[in-house]
Amino acid sequence: MEDEKTGKLLRENARGITLTDRNKLDEAEACFRVLQAEFPDSPAPLFNLAVVHAKKGRDEEALREFSAVLKLDAASADALLEIGLIHYRAGRYEKAEAAYLQALEIDGNDPKALNNLGVLRFVQERYDEAEKFFKKSLDIDPEDEDVKINLRDTRQIREKI
Repeated sequence: MEDEKTGKLLRENARGITLTDRNKLDEAEACFRVLQAEFPDSPAPLFNLAVVHAKKGRDEEALREFSAVLKLDAASADALLEIGLIHYRAGRYEKAEAAYLQALEIDGNDPKALNNLGVLRFVQERYDEAEKFFKKSLDIDPEDEDVKINLRDTRQIREKI
């Protein structure tokens, strides 16, 4: 019976993610709400519901849901990265930094957290620090094209100043 419930959670969560990817956000939200009610101890539906809120521009709801994910799974670096992104987009750089640093406490080799810190340092015009974060991210994931571009852009600006 437990395997059936787990299977349902996995199937329906995947369906909700597919709906999100297809930009059918209302349907995805409904799917994740049903899953959240049926599986209140699982962080996955809650995390994905928060993603839907963020895609709909409902940042405060997304922040609330991501915070609830952290209550269920304190080691969710992904939730912290999403929280950081929401704060970054809103110009709340100190809160973004705190979230990214918390994610690095969980996984010191998270290339996304390192890249995000690099981007944050870049917009703060702290180019030396940005370059260090981008390099460390590329050391972990040398194929990430976005980080390569970020590093290139940082070096170009550093050459001009």
